[in-house]
Amino acid sequence: MAAEKLGKDFDTAWREVWVPLEEEYGEVYAAFEDAAQNGMDVLKGLISDEWIEALKPIIEAYVEIPTVTIDAEFEITVPKPNGIEIIKEALIKARDRANEEKDIEVKFSYQGAPRYRIDITAPDYYKAEEVLEDIADEIMRVIKEAGGEATLIRKEKRIKKVKRRGQ
Repeated sequence: MAAEKLGKDFDTAWREVWVPLEEEYGEVYAAFEDAAQNGMDVLKGLISDEWIEALKPIIEAYVEIPTVTIDAEFEITVPKPNGIEIIKEALIKARDRANEEKDIEVKFSYQGAPRYRIDITAPDYYKAEEVLEDIADEIMRVIKEAGGEATLIRKEKRIKKVKRRGQ
């Protein structure tokens, strides 16, 4: 698509785009993901500006920035008449603070007293875990100050093993 736009053939595109990006990133799609996430300037010096301009709409339209989602649950109790308001305020404050960070999305959902589920979407597992830890610390601090209790529950992921027939 980009080669056609520039009036260049496949071999020229291969030599001017594919080879330099593959040498730098190991694979071309990784270069495109980097450009989608961090801007087209990351490709400067590797390929010409005319190629960058031709590739920009293609990358914007077709390349998705990779993300991961982790989840956990909180058990939260605040034995006061306004306990639910304290819990709600703690969850909203923690969510809003985390959502201020770039490429982070945090959602809470009510599972039934006293459980609240959290889903964190981030660029990688390390960042998602870091955000979860920060949120847990914030929630536990606020709930403890209010005279309540909060516990973070992580579910263990299990992989089901399937036996072959005849074994």
